Amino acid sequence: MDYEELEQRLLDRKEAEIFYRDLYYKNPGLYETTIPDWITFVNQYKKSYPLEIDIPLKPPGVIEEILYEKDFFKDCEIDVAALQHMRYSPGFLHQLEFIKIVYVLRGSYTFYLNSKKYDLKEGDFLVVPPGVEQAGFSCADGDITINILVRRSTFGDAFSSVLTEHDLISEYFWQMLYSRHSKKVLMCQCENDLTLDRIVLDICSETIEQKKMSNLLLKSYVMIFFGIMIREHWDNCCVIEHNSKEISKLPLLMKYIKENMKTVTLVALAEEFALSEGYLSRYIQNETGYSFSYLLRELRMKQAAKMLRNTNFSIEKIIEAVGYTDMSNFYRNFKTLYGMTPAKYRIFLKDHIKPILNTVTFPGTNNIIY
Repeated sequence: MDYEELEQRLLDRKEAEIFYRDLYYKNPGLYETTIPDWITFVNQYKKSYPLEIDIPLKPPGVIEEILYEKDFFKDCEIDVAALQHMRYSPGFLHQLEFIKIVYVLRGSYTFYLNSKKYDLKEGDFLVVPPGVEQAGFSCADGDITINILVRRSTFGDAFSSVLTEHDLISEYFWQMLYSRHSKKVLMCQCENDLTLDRIVLDICSETIEQKKMSNLLLKSYVMIFFGIMIREHWDNCCVIEHNSKEISKLPLLMKYIKENMKTVTLVALAEEFALSEGYLSRYIQNETGYSFSYLLRELRMKQAAKMLRNTNFSIEKIIEAVGYTDMSNFYRNFKTLYGMTPAKYRIFLKDHIKPILNTVTFPGTNNIIY
């Protein structure tokens, strides 16, 4: 199935969309605002529609106040997935536990944030962080909007190069990953970009196929997506905020910790940024929910895992490179995070990853999840 055939498949109305479409055309005025939940929608619909109408007590799709990773990533080894936005579904307010890219492949899409409405057209997209109350709406048969879902828990590790390549984009992602208060949504209006269209379709295809190395390919597609965004369309991107206070220190702090993880201490960090040690400790805890030592340990373990994957360095040299002097402490922390010792982790990669890389092929386009 080529790209045109896949797009045609996406245009075909699904059973739930037929149901929602019928409701919409009978009472379109109700859809001009967001809805908090299904029961409220049903009550408001029946109150504003003059004729008797049968609406089920349960919605035909997933409508929850919070959408959790466990409900969308059934496989614990998958970090990226694609989901087509359901046309004509009312704009239900919800929050995410994961990161979402909303890409308007065809037609248009309306995004609601903090009581404001943003109209997107073909080729426009959003990057929505976890914890943001939002809603989306699409009301035309020709609309195709794809949601690309990315685990928050693995974004920093998988997309570490994005965090260091560009000051502005890295600042946004540092805040998105580590700040509990940042509710900023990135909006990019880049018109039609055929390359981005095809990357999104490839992500849709690989999501349903789930062949060998699917996770690697999916993360690679998303990396290419962000790379093209930064290189070709960054001037067309802007940040729209959701009742968030300005946070300026955290991205700089996190970047400094990452770049100096071998030697950095809380005292040295406080001196670098001309802050008191006590204030800095409280600030990091308040903004991230974690202590300085926890964040440093996490960054060191992820760097060690990266070196185990990509280098032939001895484990002793890796331990030294990430700043550990106590070998037993390193082993204990590594096993806690990855469930195995560094040596077994490297053997696992050698036995399971490299042989597959020799046989992996470019994914086809047979189906798509809805």
